[in-house]
Amino acid sequence: MAHILWIYEDGLRTYNREKTKEAVGESVMSACLESKRKLPVLGAINCINRAASVRTDILLV
Repeated sequence: MAHILWIYEDGLRTYNREKTKEAVGESVMSACLESKRKLPVLGAINCINRAASVRTDILLV
């Protein structure tokens, strides 16, 4: 499964680094696992956006 995401940088500028890293990780996991389209990071409402998910099946011979 592949996911195409984008993150608005302005949502990451105002907080300390450790809190931001954890919040971004949680939001990215939610976008991938729960198929949510728009997710907040700390105070930024639509900081992470999921454009698409693509399922790829690989046949190993």
